[in-house]
Amino acid sequence: DDDVVKNTVFSLCFSTWGGRLIIGGHDSSYDSGGDGAVADGGAAEGRIQWIKMKANLYYGVFPTGLTLEGLPIGSGEAAFGPTIVDSGTTFSSFPGPLYQNLVNEIKMHCNLGKGC
Repeated sequence: DDDVVKNTVFSLCFSTWGGRLIIGGHDSSYDSGGDGAVADGGAAEGRIQWIKMKANLYYGVFPTGLTLEGLPIGSGEAAFGPTIVDSGTTFSSFPGPLYQNLVNEIKMHCNLGKGC
């Protein structure tokens, strides 16, 4: 509604406590660090991650990388394939090779006693 939402932006905060969906901007009280884009798809702990997206019947995004504890799991848009954001589900699906890399890294992470 144009009278309520002044900015054509939304934000999703993913968190272990559940997260938030905010329409019309973002709430900096949920930030855990600096505000700003991270260059070249790199991740920075506590930084807002701005990504390009295409709105159609769903919100399409173009991830360029996935890391676990700083270790690369997958890189490049081709590794992810078509990707959508669905704020109504907690389900995540990955292409086979990317999924297997993620599972292997999580298992290794757990075997090192880093909290699983």
